[in-house]
This record gives sequence, structure tokens and C-alpha cells, in this order.
Amino acid sequence: MRARTKPLLAALLACGAVLLGAIPARAGTPQTMVLDVKGPGAAALRSGLERTLGPDAIPVRSAALRTQPPAPAVRAAARKHHATAVLVARAERSGGGRFEVSVRVFRGSSGAPLEFLRWRVRSERALSEVPAVEAAQLREALATLTRPGTPRRAVAAPGSGAGAESRSDALRPLQGAEPRVEPRQDAPRAVAALEPAASADPPPRAASAAALPREAPSASRPAAPVREQPRAAAARIESPAPQARVASSPAARAAAPEAEPAASADTGPAPVLARFTVGGRVLSRRLQYTDDLRSALPTYRLLGGPAVALGVEWYPGLMLTHGFWTHVGVTASAEILVAVSSTMPDGQRYGTDSDAYRGGLTLRLPLGRGELGTSATFGTQVFAFRQPTRGGTELLVPSVRYRSARAGLFGRIPVAERLTLVLDAGVHKVWETGDLRDAFFPHNVVGAVDGALAGEWHLGEAWRLKVGAEYRRYYYAMHPEPGDRFIVGGALDEYLAGTVALGFELR
Repeated sequence: MRARTKPLLAALLACGAVLLGAIPARAGTPQTMVLDVKGPGAAALRSGLERTLGPDAIPVRSAALRTQPPAPAVRAAARKHHATAVLVARAERSGGGRFEVSVRVFRGSSGAPLEFLRWRVRSERALSEVPAVEAAQLREALATLTRPGTPRRAVAAPGSGAGAESRSDALRPLQGAEPRVEPRQDAPRAVAALEPAASADPPPRAASAAALPREAPSASRPAAPVREQPRAAAARIESPAPQARVASSPAARAAAPEAEPAASADTGPAPVLARFTVGGRVLSRRLQYTDDLRSALPTYRLLGGPAVALGVEWYPGLMLTHGFWTHVGVTASAEILVAVSSTMPDGQRYGTDSDAYRGGLTLRLPLGRGELGTSATFGTQVFAFRQPTRGGTELLVPSVRYRSARAGLFGRIPVAERLTLVLDAGVHKVWETGDLRDAFFPHNVVGAVDGALAGEWHLGEAWRLKVGAEYRRYYYAMHPEPGDRFIVGGALDEYLAGTVALGFELR
């Protein structure tokens, strides 16, 4: 009697374990979801998404993902926060004060996209309200992760989810029961009998009770191979389930033909409305003459002096219109030398002032995350000594005051995820030089070129750390005539500056 009771008790325990493993997860269990929101009005958009997700979601903020992140990046973010889904939302200005919003939903376990939504609002305040249609589609997409009636093990990886563990637990009571010796060739029939238990719809209790006792491992073969077979069956049966549930939504089927093409192309970040830069600079200068027949004029050198550098770019068209005029802006820059004095060849020290100001128009061509452009500016640069003479000795190093028009080209080239290379070059038309023309060389002709190279490290969504160098070169042809005081063929006035600056971008 006791020998008959043990197999029956083991079968009942195994059947109960299988049924418990098939019980679906409670739909109301809060799920952790990563929210990566960027762009103008990001705080309002994040607030609207959090309200749309409701109490069944635990939002975790992130700012480390791209607009279209690859699957490994999505999985890494999900693992870091133990999240079931990752939402990447972006807000961009579309002209006329309007905003365009895009939301991409990814499955945390695999990084696969679940939904793509896009809508427009008329003001930044409206970003905090998700439209009803898009809100319903968002909830429907997230519901596929833990839909009521769907076993949670269907979301897990094959062989490691809850379903595989449930089947293993179902077999453990049988391992302690008295084995019923069967021929080894019956193993395929035992595996086939277990496969219905791994499907989404569990079989009736009677069928499970009848099939499971036949799966009891015999004393002549190990139990591990028997457990491996149901795992493989679960992988074959459960893997298509999430896709079938996504396609079952009417809203998802209606939006799929339009959403997929839009999600395939990365529109890039929103255009920059304004860019501000402030930093420190070390300025050096060398003024030397060529073909000085009388060797009457000394060479002047400033090895390095501290200076303050400021810069701003503003594209007002983004606030007023759209199209071509959103890429036309104004630019201005300033450079001021501070606390510098110069020692002349006669040993005298002179206070030294230097400043440069420039402003004008700029036109840019956005290229993804980078841009190319051109600029036309007017400006002035002064390098002067406070006392032209001292003790009756004439100062043979002239002060200069350049006024010029500049035409330039610039580019911003992303070379890494957080690093951008900034290039700038220009040519000047100079029409005023100060004392070099008035007191020394009245017939001179001067031109100028400049170039800059810098790297910008992205500290966050808007802040930038800029490190670079700039070179300016004024070149002279003196054209001396008989009777001139100095006979010199030409001169070079060169400036080299190294800059470390902090920048801020407003989008």
C-alpha cells in the first residue's frame, strides 16, 4: 500500500508545481522603466510621460543614450536599473515656437524596439501633456511586457526564465519517489508528453498527471538530460509570443506602417538656438621685420600673457520661422589682455593693452550631429603701449590698431560620442594699421589670415569643455621710397593663443 501511495503523491505534487508555474504575474505589479528625455522642455516632457505611465511604472531617469540607441546600449541601461523597458524621448524646436516630440520604446531584456511615437505641440508648456491617442499606444506597447494572462516566463531568456525553473521544480518531487524502471528508448515519448506543459496554455490536470509519472528518472540514467529537453522546447514555443502580442493591438497595427519608416532614420539633435562661451586664454605675440637694411628696428616678443575670451552665437530664426532662415545667425567675440607689461630693448617697462572685438553674420548647414558654415564679420584689434616715450627715448616698437573685414569657414565634426572637433579659418581685408602706417611706413600694404582648431568635450546635455589654439598672422609689404626714415622690405605680426573655455548650448 505504501509503495502505491508514493508515486501517486509525487504525481500530485508535480502537477501542482506545474500549475503554480503557469500562474500569470499580477498585472498591477509596478515595473521599473528607464526614461531618457532630452531637448528643450525636457523637464515638462518627462513629467507628462511619468503621468502617462501611471502608478504601475517606476520611472528611472537617465541621460546616457543616443536618440536611436543600439540594442547593446539599451540592454546595458536596463540591466543597470533592473528595468523591463527603456523609453527614449526627444523634444525639438520646429519653428514658430512649436515643438516636435518623438518617443521610442524598447524592450529591456533584448533591446528590441516596441513602439515609435511622434507628435507636435504648440508651446513648451504643452509638452507636459501626452495626447490621448499616443498615450493609449504607449500604454498598449508597455502592456505587452506584462499582459494579464501571459506567463512572465515568456519575457525571460530561453533556458533561464521562470518557465524553465518551474519545470525543474516540478521534476524535483519525482526524484525522491520510487522510480519505475522503463526502457531507455521511451525517453522521446516522455519528452513529448512534457512539451504541452511548456506552452502558453497549460494542459488539463488529468493530462499532466498522466504524463508526468512517466518522466520520473530511472536509476540507470541521469536526470540532467531530461531537464534540458523541456528547456529547449520552451525556447521554441515561447520566443514568438511577445511578437504575437505586439501585433495583436489594433492601434499598433494601424500605426506600424507609418511609424517604422520614421524610426529607421535618426533625425539627429535639435538645432542650436544659441551658443555661449567664456574662458581663459594665454596670448603670445611676435613682431619682426624683414630686409631691414639699417637694422634700426628691434623685434618685439610677448611670450605669454593672460587674457579673457568671450563668444556668442544666436540664431533668432528658430524662434520666428522655419526653413532657410533658421540657419542664419549673428556672432560676436571678444578678447581682452589683462595685467601685462612689456620690457623694451632699452630696459624700460611699458604697460601693455591688447583687445580684439568682432561681430557679424553666420550661415550654417547642419549635417546630423555636426555642421558646416560660413561667416562674414567686421572687427578691430589693438595692441598698444601706454607711454610712447619715456625719458626722451623714442619707442621704436609701434602700437597697432587693425580694422578689418573677415570672411571665414567653420565646421563642427563629431569624432566620438562626446567629442566634437571645431575648425575655423578666415581671411581679412585690412584697411587700418595704426602707428605702423602713420609714423613708420606710410606706403605699406597689409593682409591677414587666421585659423583655429579646438576640441569640445560634452559634459552633459548642454555644457561643453573647449580646449584649443588660435593663430593670427598679419603680413606687410612696406614699399619704402627714397627719403623714408626706415628702409624695410616687410614685416610679420603674429599672434598665437591657447584657450580653455566653458560653453553652453541652448536648443
